[in-house]
Amino acid sequence: MLLQRLFAACAPSLFYGWVVVVLVGFGVSCSGPGHSYFFLSFVDSFMASLGVSRTTVAGLWSSCLLCAAATEPIGGALIDRIGPRKMLIAIALPFSAATAALGLVQTPTQLFATIFVVRSLGPGWLCIGFNKLFNGWWLRRRGRA
Repeated sequence: MLLQRLFAACAPSLFYGWVVVVLVGFGVSCSGPGHSYFFLSFVDSFMASLGVSRTTVAGLWSSCLLCAAATEPIGGALIDRIGPRKMLIAIALPFSAATAALGLVQTPTQLFATIFVVRSLGPGWLCIGFNKLFNGWWLRRRGRA
């Protein structure tokens, strides 16, 4: 509500729904599965620093995708129970830490753990949270649209 009041004071003629659409769209695009493309540019660096083969890195990536997909029902249930706003804040902190930790990995186990956290929280839980946030806003404000 605070953001809505602030927006109404700054730009009273613009419909607030468009602001919500832009913010949620930005959040979904930032948490989308674009990690896959960026990760590919670091595969050679991981291979050199960890001393593993491309097959090992690909196996770690694939197994992380499967494990991360298994956590999405848990994330969805938490988002439903606690609420998307609180959960998005709670998810963003470990997601950011895991993204930063990718540059510090020294073993294949650490690589697996950081990729797992990035993949489960980013494209998984953050996308669910942003979609739930927009859906909740839409249901509450539909009569005013």
